[in-house]
Amino acid sequence: MKKVLQLTAALALSLAAIDAKAQLPDGSIAPNWTMTDINGNSHTLYSYLDAGMTVFIDVSATWCGPCWSYRGTGALEDLWMNHGPSGGTGVSGSTTNDVMVFFIEGDGSTNSADLNGTGSSTQGDWVTGTDFPIIDPASATINPWNSSYMIGYFPTIYMICPNRTITEVGQLSATALYTAKGTCPAPATAAVDAALLTIGGTTTTCDVATLKTRLQNNSTTPMTSCTIVAMQGASTVATLPWTGSLPNAYDYTDVTIGTTPISANTTFTYSISSTDAIASNNTVTKTINYSNLQANSLAITVKITTDRYGSETRWTIKNSAGTTVASGGPYTTMTANGAYPQPDYNTTLPALDCYTFEVTDSYGDGFTGTYGNGSAIIVAAAVNVFSITSFTGDAIDRAFKVMTTGIEENAAVTDVNVYPNPMSNNATVNFNMTESNPVSIAVVNSIGQVVANENLGTVGAGNQTYSLDASKLVNVFYFLNITVGNNIITKKVAISK
Repeated sequence: MKKVLQLTAALALSLAAIDAKAQLPDGSIAPNWTMTDINGNSHTLYSYLDAGMTVFIDVSATWCGPCWSYRGTGALEDLWMNHGPSGGTGVSGSTTNDVMVFFIEGDGSTNSADLNGTGSSTQGDWVTGTDFPIIDPASATINPWNSSYMIGYFPTIYMICPNRTITEVGQLSATALYTAKGTCPAPATAAVDAALLTIGGTTTTCDVATLKTRLQNNSTTPMTSCTIVAMQGASTVATLPWTGSLPNAYDYTDVTIGTTPISANTTFTYSISSTDAIASNNTVTKTINYSNLQANSLAITVKITTDRYGSETRWTIKNSAGTTVASGGPYTTMTANGAYPQPDYNTTLPALDCYTFEVTDSYGDGFTGTYGNGSAIIVAAAVNVFSITSFTGDAIDRAFKVMTTGIEENAAVTDVNVYPNPMSNNATVNFNMTESNPVSIAVVNSIGQVVANENLGTVGAGNQTYSLDASKLVNVFYFLNITVGNNIITKKVAISK
């Protein structure tokens, strides 16, 4: 049911306080919490996870019709009865004893009367017949909790595995919920067990792919080292001999294995290659999409048209280092369905780079459909770089490379190449001069600082070779600016040591 969160004046939770995406992405690490149920019992999420239990959370509101309908199916009550903790109220004596279930009232403005079915903002009696814990926090507790769990609508049904990873499972039957539990990795039992987790969704780039993964200690002892490899098909493209400190089971860190150029959509496989007790959690795959979209000017215009619910729409532009360089929204929610153009946003991007534009919808249904057909357009030098006119999810992105006229090639210089790229300690720069010109070469970091510079003087026509010393550069992206006369030719380079 569309816009459940906005159907009642009793809702204290502001959409503005919720993160731009609806729901935590599957595979995210669930934040820990401690809350007290209506019977005065305190519950800490990680305590149940550390005991090897999988936790299911129903985040609903007493006034929410779809929430009440799901309660009526008895799915969570059946899950609790057959798989809940031994000795729990209403739990079968033959329970599998590996599941915990909670009902969390997500609207802090409702009260105990609403929960018991006698208030003015309720669908009925939520307490009678519910044996698993009911938690009814005050606004001061539930509003930041909703934000941390990115609750965009009610009901939201989450499953949290013992290793802290979270999945939105939705309104499934008890059997389907317990089947979903079977996808959880086994709890930590081995002395040496590194695990890999996928970070976020699909990544899009214009040139160089950054190979990132999440490393988790699935051991019963501290973890200080392991080796991670990234493969493209049968070829190893990067290796990371990781060292660090993950002292406790399920501690994690996000790591960059390396970088590699791509020119098409590419699926990479990341694996633990060092000695490890459990192989089943050693491998993840990641698809990185390639974009050949180009802008011929650093000066761009962002044109946003929202549907009726503009307050759900936000957008960002990030550079190749992941730094946000421009953003906009949320916008105004209107009283009628339709398409609502917003004021143009004009900005000058800071450097020649590969940028990612992302537009998000906090409810998760985009801006295309019954409530109006919106769009997101970026214009550079009076030309549309791209137009997003079909968006029905929680996020969509496009990558584009800024190339002012003559950046890659111009009349004076052709065939510019840098190899290897990524480089370790040095690289060779080749270019062809069609005529004599003054030439200088500078290495510039992602925030525009010149970290190396050399004036080659006047260079004659013909093929030229320059040796680039990268021994003092760290593992990030740089821009190689070759100034030829009044023109600048830019190549993006990466360091991998």
